[in-house]
Amino acid sequence: MNPYLYVAVGGVVGSVGRYWIKHLAARAPGGSIAWRTILINIAGSFLIGFFSAVMLPDGAPAISADLRTLVMAGVCGGFAAVSFCLQTLELLRAGASTGLASNVLSSVVLCVAAVMLCIVAVVLGHALAVCIGARAATA
Repeated sequence: MNPYLYVAVGGVVGSVGRYWIKHLAARAPGGSIAWRTILINIAGSFLIGFFSAVMLPDGAPAISADLRTLVMAGVCGGFAAVSFCLQTLELLRAGASTGLASNVLSSVVLCVAAVMLCIVAVVLGHALAVCIGARAATA
């Protein structure tokens, strides 16, 4: 199948998921637009971290290149956003320097942390599964 089709299908899933979560989060008390975007980007970072971790050469079983394209380029590309850039610019225009710094730092730090946390969790989970499997085989 054409990889562009995988990206397109994944992009639809990611974009609709983002829109749905954005509207669910809008109902939460105190849910500012910036925090909704940050939460969506953290979730997208966690997802891309998971799918990159299960594809590590010495990690969990490999996933097909088609599934990788569908999820990482398609779903994650449609789900996670650069709209935080627009929100950051709006904070800059409004002279909200504290909000600006908070938006940039929390977006970058929390998204990178989500990717790292997920990769570590998958690698440790795989190592634990190998240990449990080895013990079961010797029992």
